Amino acid sequence: PDLQEYQYGCKLYHHRNTIPNHDPDPPAYLHEYYDPASDSTVFMWSYGHDQETAQEGLSYNLRIGTTPGGSEIMSSMADPATGFRKVVNEGNVGQNLSWKINGLTVGDTIFWSVQSIDNSLRGSPFAPEQSFIVAPTYNVTGDVYTFDMQPLTRAEVYVYSINANGIPSVSFIYSLDGTNHFSLVGVPQGEVTLRVMPDIAFYPDYAPVYLGNTIFFSEATRLNVGQNISGLEILVEKTDALQGTNSMEGSMSTDGGKGNVTLQVRQGKAAETGMPVPDVCIYLLNNKEKVIAYVLTDSLGYFYIDSIAAGHYSVYADYKGLPMDSANDSLLFDQENQNYEISLVVGEESIALSVKNITVLENPLIPQGIIVFPNPVKDLLYLKFDMAAGGDVQIRLIAMDGSVQKSWQPGRVGAGYVLNLPVADLPVGLYILSVESDKLNFKARILKIRQ
Repeated sequence: PDLQEYQYGCKLYHHRNTIPNHDPDPPAYLHEYYDPASDSTVFMWSYGHDQETAQEGLSYNLRIGTTPGGSEIMSSMADPATGFRKVVNEGNVGQNLSWKINGLTVGDTIFWSVQSIDNSLRGSPFAPEQSFIVAPTYNVTGDVYTFDMQPLTRAEVYVYSINANGIPSVSFIYSLDGTNHFSLVGVPQGEVTLRVMPDIAFYPDYAPVYLGNTIFFSEATRLNVGQNISGLEILVEKTDALQGTNSMEGSMSTDGGKGNVTLQVRQGKAAETGMPVPDVCIYLLNNKEKVIAYVLTDSLGYFYIDSIAAGHYSVYADYKGLPMDSANDSLLFDQENQNYEISLVVGEESIALSVKNITVLENPLIPQGIIVFPNPVKDLLYLKFDMAAGGDVQIRLIAMDGSVQKSWQPGRVGAGYVLNLPVADLPVGLYILSVESDKLNFKARILKIRQ
């Protein structure tokens, strides 16, 4: 053919997407159990997470071996230390969240882990390696109720295994989604602890079951599993409505590497001597050991509870199953309009409380007719009206410098009405929530925390 008939050319393509692809995060919870009836071992894990790929789009790479970091039973074709992949493909178990292996030898020690793979076939680091001895596991079933025996149908049941030092760690999580019945499959032999965490969107007034070793009766359910267990009943306690003008605050941090943890006030910041300890549940109980309020420490370890009436209270910090020191675990609000700054020091055997400062509030905020949750808040703030507002409602979130950061006009609202207010875009800090109508003049302190 005549080469002059052909046209030659070159095209240059420029990729203009400046958004980088991030490594995904590995699954947070791993669990396994052996079924002697089928001589099979089931490996299970939670969803991973990725900034660019939806959870449902992730695949998973499973590694199983008989030595630490090994893959003698199932190879992941990835570096066990870094997660770097040696093949360009989706994970070896696809998008499954469980995998079954037959024929493992009873009595052998197995080491395993899993990594997440995103849509760009990029792998996460491996989750912390799990090890177990192939041995029979059991099933545990039961129901969750409120203290007045009403079914609690939206919650998570946390299953903790107890290590050699007596400290509980999460083995796996079972979600209640519309039913109060739970059926736990593959519970390991030995001592385990069950803890119920109510869904705050459905049960804002119910406290998470206490994990620590305390005297009040809504503590976690402890079992010594050696056979199938059925018919368990776990009760979840309702908190009382707060109708006072006192408040309590603190922050939780390590003590600079000395082995203990300190919970103390640093003007809303973690103590400079250590790292903050987030997601610890702080309970406030009255003198009848009834839960009055609870709050989770935020990402800075900070917590705040307001609207506390005058009276005698006990404080519990739910940290590593440690009990409070009964010699000094209480607070006395002997009048209204006080703010307590407290310090909790976690030792090897117990947690001790001391009061660092007491101040009198010049402008107390008196709650009336509205329940606000969660507080601290990350993204959505819920307002439940216990009474009709009586006219059009105006809602404002006011910064501590007096500037109005957000406002809403929902119109007329009746008793039982629930509003959700988006606050994810607000800076971290303390705000005043103001709700006004013909009948209401409600104000409350709101702590906005990082997502």
